[in-house]
Amino acid sequence: MNDLKRIVKVSNTLAWLCRLMLIALPFYLAHHWLLPASEWIDTMPIGGRDLDTANWPPSAGKQILGLLITFVPGGFIALVLYRLRQLLLNYAAGQFFTAENVGLYSRVAGAAMGFVITLFLAESALIVVLSYGTPNPYISLSFTHTHAVALFAALVFRLVTGIMAVGHRLELENQGFV
Repeated sequence: MNDLKRIVKVSNTLAWLCRLMLIALPFYLAHHWLLPASEWIDTMPIGGRDLDTANWPPSAGKQILGLLITFVPGGFIALVLYRLRQLLLNYAAGQFFTAENVGLYSRVAGAAMGFVITLFLAESALIVVLSYGTPNPYISLSFTHTHAVALFAALVFRLVTGIMAVGHRLELENQGFV
């Protein structure tokens, strides 16, 4: 299989996976707030560090607030997946160094940075919501390895955006020579 066919095949597969993840994401994020902890498929992805799952689920008001707070960084994840899917579909169509792809890379980087910021804020807000009305309410801010990895990924996408812009400019110059 030549390189172009391989790129088309892998891009189509990854675009399909992005669609699948986009469909599953709201259900995945919501199930932590709607089901008992014993029925979760994994640990809470956002704000789960200091969770008291012995008394789970929390009151209906805390569940609603928690769900809303969780969906803010989740929305940025959805934006990243949506834009990546668009980018992969462009690759599958043989469009590589286009202005549209540069824009998509830029939007992916922006959404990834939005995710890092809202994840940090959402985790702190969830701690406040879940500890409110308890004998020991508290506020906690922390920057974990998850934040660092997400920030690094966002910065890499920012770099790739610049590389794609140079590639687009070179492709336009090369078209002028033909």
